[in-house]
Amino acid sequence: MTQHPYLWTSLFLAALCLIGLRLATHQRKPALLSAVFGIPGAAYSLVFVPTYWNPVRIVDWPIGVEDVLFSFANGGLVWLMVAVRNPGVRLSIDAVTVTKRLVALSVVFALLLLASVRAGVPVMHAGLFSAVMILSTVLWLRPRYWQLAARGMVAFGIFYGLVLLGASSLWPDALSWWHEEVVSGMLLLGAPAEEIAWAVAYGAVYPLVMAFCFDAQVDAGSVATEADGGAKQQRFGY
Repeated sequence: MTQHPYLWTSLFLAALCLIGLRLATHQRKPALLSAVFGIPGAAYSLVFVPTYWNPVRIVDWPIGVEDVLFSFANGGLVWLMVAVRNPGVRLSIDAVTVTKRLVALSVVFALLLLASVRAGVPVMHAGLFSAVMILSTVLWLRPRYWQLAARGMVAFGIFYGLVLLGASSLWPDALSWWHEEVVSGMLLLGAPAEEIAWAVAYGAVYPLVMAFCFDAQVDAGSVATEADGGAKQQRFGY
């Protein structure tokens, strides 16, 4: 356990995600899709490792098993955090719409990230800048999504902060995972401040991307998931 902290942390997050999927019967489909759509984010390890941090993996692949588990878990957890007990969002999950919007936003984010890195911006700062641009774009298109962004940034920011605190307690040398020359030097909860900034940004942006892909309409009513030619009324909550 002491030799593979990234693996154990990712397994812990994945277990929490699966438990959430099991309990959240009314949110299982969108939460599962959110988790699955989060998996390609593991590819960003090609940019962040070893430039930003260099975790120990069970297999020294460019994209590790840990990266996949971490991305899957976060994608599912953040949607559950936003969805549970939400006043109401109407979802229309159409495969073509989801694919077009997800690919478009993913490409824009990747291009912004790579362009910023090539311009000499530290990779995490480039990622945060790209996230803010995506956030601004989606909020411009769907102003009512601010509620989802606010919920996500607070809930996931606090949650991930507690995860970092637990990791730094279990593995006192955790700070050595990150490269000092590419972080600000400020520490929060035993990790670089950039990690908390990432959690806040991820919590704000990713649920908005999913809501946009699901063509969500934010109102004070119920949640409706339309798929396979039918409509099923749902309410946020377990």
